[in-house]
Amino acid sequence: MDKYLIRIFHTINSITSGGADFPNYEVINGSASARMILIKVTRSIAVLVLRQQPQTIQGTELVETGIGSLLEKLSDTDTPVRFAASKALSIITLRLDPEMASQVVEAVLDSLNRKVVWVKDPTSPDGRLIRDLSSVDALEWHGLMLTLAHLLYRRSPPPDQLSDIIHALLLGLSFEQRSTSGGSVGSNVRDAACFGVWAVARRYTTQELLDIPVGSVFAARSHPEGSTILQVLATELTVAASRDSAGNIRRGSSAALQELVGRHPDTVEQGIWLVQTVDYHAVALRSRALHDVAIQATALATCYGEALLDSLLGWRGVGDAEAGARRAAGASFGAITFRLASLDAGKALRYLSDSVDTILRHVRKLQPRQAEERHGLLLCLAAVFDKVPETITFLCEGMP
Repeated sequence: MDKYLIRIFHTINSITSGGADFPNYEVINGSASARMILIKVTRSIAVLVLRQQPQTIQGTELVETGIGSLLEKLSDTDTPVRFAASKALSIITLRLDPEMASQVVEAVLDSLNRKVVWVKDPTSPDGRLIRDLSSVDALEWHGLMLTLAHLLYRRSPPPDQLSDIIHALLLGLSFEQRSTSGGSVGSNVRDAACFGVWAVARRYTTQELLDIPVGSVFAARSHPEGSTILQVLATELTVAASRDSAGNIRRGSSAALQELVGRHPDTVEQGIWLVQTVDYHAVALRSRALHDVAIQATALATCYGEALLDSLLGWRGVGDAEAGARRAAGASFGAITFRLASLDAGKALRYLSDSVDTILRHVRKLQPRQAEERHGLLLCLAAVFDKVPETITFLCEGMP
């Protein structure tokens, strides 16, 4: 087939980018199955060209054109097409020389950074930066996140690019947008991010991951100083497994956490007990994940409790569109606050006071139209007040 490769590729490329002047353009490009076949043909041609030795300038240009075409397909409106394009990119990248493979990874990361705005959190007294993803394309993010996951699964990116990749995966784990009708958009992005974390835990060694400084991962800077990137990933997976509204994301996060702890023993605080707590079956029911699983994880270490508490103040808790989920989030907020207070009797009242101050700070920053968030925050405030008598009783019983 070698002598026909160039001709076939140009024909495929003409079908993809030829416009309405090309015969049957609308029929071919209007079919998701046809677009998937075009992607697979492009992938096969690029792989065959890369096997040829020595490499020619014409062959290199063909591969670069194919990669560019596949990157454009990552924002396709059909999920199977995005999946085919991401898998094709990972297969081609695996056969490239290290320098060109790094350029493909950089192109994916650059696309993820487009239209992402970091703004100051109005509820944070220390001016912490938060991301604003309202302008990004959720479909493109899904394709890009799938590409990263497939690249990691084949161990294509070198270890020196892992800090930027993990930053992208952390953004993907908490990705959420609202549609024009008010529904949540972005569960497929979070699902792909779970696959990516699972892949990075499976394919890279413990030392390679421990060598990544947490300070180099911007999305991880809200975690305590001295944390390792493995601990950060475990904490974020625990939050996703306990808080996400989609059942497949909760299960996916639980599976990724199990892989992380199993592949990298003695690197995550209370790792074995954490995996047993954030069990695949325990997180299946959302009400149980919100309350029971979250409280049991908080009892293992304060780092999990504080992250779970903070997550309730966003779209995963008080900003949920369902009133029942907001009530469950409010009850969970009070229960976790009490659990954190009971772990350190000397700071018990301070935990309650800090929680009240945090809630009131969020309430003051709300816009008049944010009725759902106001309802959720008031439920959290009520739940904390409900725990005051229980906290006082706990402190009195602990006195000599």
